[in-house]
Amino acid sequence: MENQMRILFVYTVNTCLSPMAEHLFRKMLKDAGQTDVQVASAGVTPAIWMDMPIEAKAALKEEGVDGFEHGARTLEE
Repeated sequence: MENQMRILFVYTVNTCLSPMAEHLFRKMLKDAGQTDVQVASAGVTPAIWMDMPIEAKAALKEEGVDGFEHGARTLEE
């Protein structure tokens, strides 16, 4: 979609804060019935060898965000 809004959450390693923001915002959009927004996250120096901390996953689960996969991604132009 040409007019689709795109939002990118960026933080250093992309294993905790930026993916949490990404997944929480996706849930908020879904709950609001918004389908015209593309959401992603990336890291300046991503820790591609690290999983999202279990504490972050637990916090997301408490907010109703569960059953997703996340791998750290590099911020690109």
